[in-house]
Amino acid sequence: MDTNMTLRVAIIIAFFVLTLGIGFYAQFGKNKIQNEEDMNLGGRKLGWFTTGASAAASGCSAFAFIGMAGLAYKAGISMLWYSMLATSWSWLIFFVLGKRLRNFSVKTKSVTVIDYISERFEDKSGVLRTISALIVVIFMVGYIASNYSAMGKTFVGFLKWDLKWSIIIGAVIVTIYTCMAGFRALVWIDTLLAMVMLLGSGGFLYFIVQKSGSFSNLMEQVAAIDPVMVDITGGRTGLVFATFLIGWIGSGLMGVGNPHIVVRPMGISDTSKLKAAGI
Repeated sequence: MDTNMTLRVAIIIAFFVLTLGIGFYAQFGKNKIQNEEDMNLGGRKLGWFTTGASAAASGCSAFAFIGMAGLAYKAGISMLWYSMLATSWSWLIFFVLGKRLRNFSVKTKSVTVIDYISERFEDKSGVLRTISALIVVIFMVGYIASNYSAMGKTFVGFLKWDLKWSIIIGAVIVTIYTCMAGFRALVWIDTLLAMVMLLGSGGFLYFIVQKSGSFSNLMEQVAAIDPVMVDITGGRTGLVFATFLIGWIGSGLMGVGNPHIVVRPMGISDTSKLKAAGI
């Protein structure tokens, strides 16, 4: 194994050790899990930064950092519309729905989004709870599977591992820390991932601008490959461009229906912190 590959393996191992360590501390540290509220909402003791950062990381997932990165590589800067419009879920969740979610879930002792829906609409028969649970299971199974697949492909590209074993190893690590300490561990690890995403993206941008000499040089080099890639509309006009924008708005609104994102305000320690978390 060459020095470069040894370093890559060491980085992955260190990351796995760190995430499992966070899960271990979340379970056995000073805030031990004692009840269902601790397991599902971190005891409603989350700060504004961890709530907001973890929601951002959870909302991005493999869809943004692998799928969208690949699409941006092919389509160019018109993908900025995705960044601007597909983040609308964050404003809706934290500025419109968050306070009501937090207060009503405390009042009714709801610890999941399904609990909230059931209590909000007085679902005495349990029909609404059952339908909601089925919807979550059906769609989240596919969502989680796609993320495991993306994680495996990342290991294949980064470490040249076998895809099957890459998916299995990643899935086992994620399952361990999720079952070990529940929501609190997930939020802390998602916050770590948010920092990795932010620093990685910023560092990568700095690297390519430095290599190009300047940002304008970078744009000129990209334009030489394909002028459409530096066109903010991506060569789209009229109805086609309007449909393009509506599609990304829809993508943003879809985030409001993701239970793993919507649940974040329910775990924050104080509703006065929701604005800071949203920003």
